[in-house]
Amino acid sequence: MENEKIIYTIGHSTLTNEEFIKLLKGNKIQTLVDVRTVPYSKWTPQFNRQNLSFDLRLQGIKYEWRGNNLGGKGINVNFEGSIDELAERCQNEIIVLMCSEADYKKCHRYQLISPNLEKLGVKVKHITSKGNLIVDKQIIRQVMSLF
Repeated sequence: MENEKIIYTIGHSTLTNEEFIKLLKGNKIQTLVDVRTVPYSKWTPQFNRQNLSFDLRLQGIKYEWRGNNLGGKGINVNFEGSIDELAERCQNEIIVLMCSEADYKKCHRYQLISPNLEKLGVKVKHITSKGNLIVDKQIIRQVMSLF
């Protein structure tokens, strides 16, 4: 029997490194996929690509930067192929997509990536900064707005 397809999303916002890693570990995240087009922040340097990659590795969490494929700004290379790949991988790997925006509804994780994953049967769960999980089916909301 095929495993349920689930992908998590999270926005780092102004969380501390400790708070952020606690949220990841609390959801048993194995791989963090950074979907920021520019993986740097002058306000929260703990989330700069090199710093985050190093800190996650120490915690046993893999880091991937995919902002060139799944970013919210600029042109994405092989967007559809990257969505297909994540939909396949999430059957056997616990993945979180990370951007900087805390409110998932204001982020391309919700507006662009989630509907495309949902079309492939992936359940998208958004991790809030308080540790809550929200399942908000964007694709269903779009269809219902037509009526």
